[in-house]
Order: sequence, then structure tokens, then C-alpha cells
Amino acid sequence: MNRQQYWRRQFARYVQGWAGAQEQEVLNRFFEQQAADSAGVWSELGEEPAHVQARIRTALDQRLAAEKPAKRWQPLLKLAAAVALLAGATVWFSQRRPAASGELAQQVISAAKGQRKRIVLPDGTRILLNSDSRLRWQPTAYKGRQRVVYLEGEAFFDVYHDERRPFRVVTPRLTTRVLGTSFNVNTHDRHYAVAVATGAVRVTARRSHKPLLLRAREQARLDVTTNQLQPAQQSATDAYAWVNHVLVFDNSPVSQVAARLERWYNVPIHYDAALGGQHIRARYERESLPHVLQSLAFSLGCTCAQAPDGSWRLRSTSSRTL
Repeated sequence: MNRQQYWRRQFARYVQGWAGAQEQEVLNRFFEQQAADSAGVWSELGEEPAHVQARIRTALDQRLAAEKPAKRWQPLLKLAAAVALLAGATVWFSQRRPAASGELAQQVISAAKGQRKRIVLPDGTRILLNSDSRLRWQPTAYKGRQRVVYLEGEAFFDVYHDERRPFRVVTPRLTTRVLGTSFNVNTHDRHYAVAVATGAVRVTARRSHKPLLLRAREQARLDVTTNQLQPAQQSATDAYAWVNHVLVFDNSPVSQVAARLERWYNVPIHYDAALGGQHIRARYERESLPHVLQSLAFSLGCTCAQAPDGSWRLRSTSSRTL
């Protein structure tokens, strides 16, 4: 009896109410193991989940029609449990199943505007994904000699130390390599920057073979024109202050401030072109959007107002446009 035949038999016995306590325990361990592995439950069964569920529904209908009302409840509960078990596996399968092209399945976590997500990788590495950002990795490859994740947006990493397996964060323009440390990576608005909280990292620009070593409380930014990494003057702690719900703008252009507020609060922010050349220095901790915009308006010498659609606009006092 091969593996597929074995699991088919186990499911059949469970659905028909013939599985003993030991067999049910085997099934429970099967699902727990499959949830931890990159191989799908349904690859073991050799059958698509929709087909399995259809067979279960058919079996359920047939049994209910054949049995007496007084004896229906116990088998019904067992069958309902089987359906629930398979339904849960179907959800898991839809998220983890490899692509039809044969590519290895990837785990993808996204945080929408106005959201932040906490992620714990299999090795214990902890990640806080900022709004409007995306992180992906290949679970099987991650267990290999190098731990690699791919980032679009911004995230703070607290990497589990493992000298034998370096940890890499790959972005469109930068690659950051560490053994065990905590640091921030930002790729928003063509603003490529790495700031180190603890330990040290090596950062390499794309198509470059000269890594830059950064230690605790240091950060670097990429000049996208020259493709050169430059140490940044801004305090590194300000770069990852967002982890503690603090927004820091250090001589930031209005365009960058507006884009960041949009991601943070998930509300469209517009501004008059006359304000585009101005810069902001400000710090906000757990402030509401109206309070932040009123403060910015005061600093810029402009006004702010909310439109009926919920968006906000910073309006220059010399501008006649809406």
C-alpha cells in the first residue's frame, strides 16, 4: 500500500465512523505535520480538495438518508468534524499550494496602508512589517544554509543569531546581510535606507561588490543616481522610531511627508504644488491625523481641510486651486 492509498483509507475510515482512537490520533498528527511542512496535505492524498469535499458531502447525504432519525446524531457529528477538518485543510492548501508552473511555493505577507503586521519566521526571527509593505520567502529554502527574505516597503528585523546560516534581506536595490542583529530596512518612495539598532550588518548595492559595514546606531542611504551607499546624518533611532508608533520627519520634503502619512493613516493626502519645495522637521507620537495635519499646516504657513471623500489637502495661502 503506497502513501496515497494509506491516507485515502484513513480518511475513509474516519468518515465512515470506523476509525479508532489511535487512528484519529494519527490523523491529527498528520495535519499538524503537514501544516509545518512546505508539502501540501493534498499532495499526499493525490486529489484536489474540491473532489474530496464533494465525496464527503455525497457520503453524508447517503448516510443520513439510510439511517434512522434516533441514530443520526453521533455519525453526523463525526462527519461534520471530518468536513470541518478538511475545510480547514482546504484553506491551508489554497495558501501554500505550489504554482502550476512547478515553482516552489512562497510565503507572502502583506500589510495594507494603515496596517502593521508582526511576523515570526521558523527560526525565531521577528519582523514588524510597516504599512503598504510586502515580505516573502520560500519556506523550504529558508531551512537551508542561508536565510533569505525579500522586502518591498519597510520592515524592522530582529534576527535570531545563527553563525552557520547568514540572514539576508533582499530589496530591488539593496541586499543586507547579517548573522544576528536588529535593524530597519526602508525602500519606500525610492528611499533606500538601512539603520542598525543592535549588532552589525553589511549592506551591498545592486551591481556592486563593495559592502558597507554598519554598526549599532548607524545608518546608510542609497544614492539612486550614483548607486553609491552613503552614511546618513539622521539619527538611526529616528529611522525605526515607527516601531514605537512615533513618526519622525527630519528635513523631509512635503512630498515624502504626504506619502508617508497616506501609508500610516490609509487616507489620501494632497498638497498644492507651491508647497512641494518645503521641508519638515517634526516628531509625532500616537497622534491623530487631523492633529498632525494641523501642526504641519502651522509649520508650513498654509491651511488644511478634509474633503467630502475623506481625503485631506494642504493648501498654500497663495494658491487659488482646491
